[in-house]
Amino acid sequence: MLSLAKGHGHKPVKMADVTPDVEVVEDVEDEKISNIEKEDNYQLSLERNAYDFGDFYTPSFTADIGNWNVQLSVQNLLLSGSNASAATYLNVAYTYPIYEYFALSAGTMNGTVLTGVTIQSFNYVSTVFMLPKWGVTWSIGPYYANSAMTGIVTAQNQSVDSIGLTTGLGYVQDKWVANATYISSYSNVGGLNMDVGYKFGPVTPYIGWGVSTPAPIQNTDSDSGIISMQKSPLFCYYSLGLNLNF
Repeated sequence: MLSLAKGHGHKPVKMADVTPDVEVVEDVEDEKISNIEKEDNYQLSLERNAYDFGDFYTPSFTADIGNWNVQLSVQNLLLSGSNASAATYLNVAYTYPIYEYFALSAGTMNGTVLTGVTIQSFNYVSTVFMLPKWGVTWSIGPYYANSAMTGIVTAQNQSVDSIGLTTGLGYVQDKWVANATYISSYSNVGGLNMDVGYKFGPVTPYIGWGVSTPAPIQNTDSDSGIISMQKSPLFCYYSLGLNLNF
């Protein structure tokens, strides 16, 4: 499940995945599944996201090794349209399955824009609930994002970190995939994203449609002390992609 939207002017340019990657386990005789061995999986992905203001590419490489998930991605590579800050992120997460319907997950995402050196950091812990027969997962938990990620500025022109809540709802059934993710906070990381996609075959080309609304960024005027928030528009987009699994 993709989080939403980090970028200048509140354009819904996608960030890397900051929600748990949990494999739904079915037909487990023993209620406890923490010792189940998972097959390692690797995926090379190229996704194109088209908005009314521009098109972007997002290449990524993901490795699922046991209960570990590691993803290296380059976000917001501009194909055409208005400017955006391309960035690269390394996302590392660990999921501990406790029962067939319950797991715990923790992860950290760190990266920087390709033209800068300031590290953006997003760290989270989630409780994950699963309904294997319906292909549904729901995650909820706290997060911490540093000031380089949030974009919040005080009246004294000081950048501010953010602590908030992230929650995600996912659905996987046959070739259909649907996701909804909400991240609290009036900042670059906050907002709501929803999408639905369809995978066509074993090499998994896919097409998806989505909507997102970034949270307004909260800034305080240094002279008056007045808190200002930008308006949050609703964006629609479609995605085309290809995943190579091995």
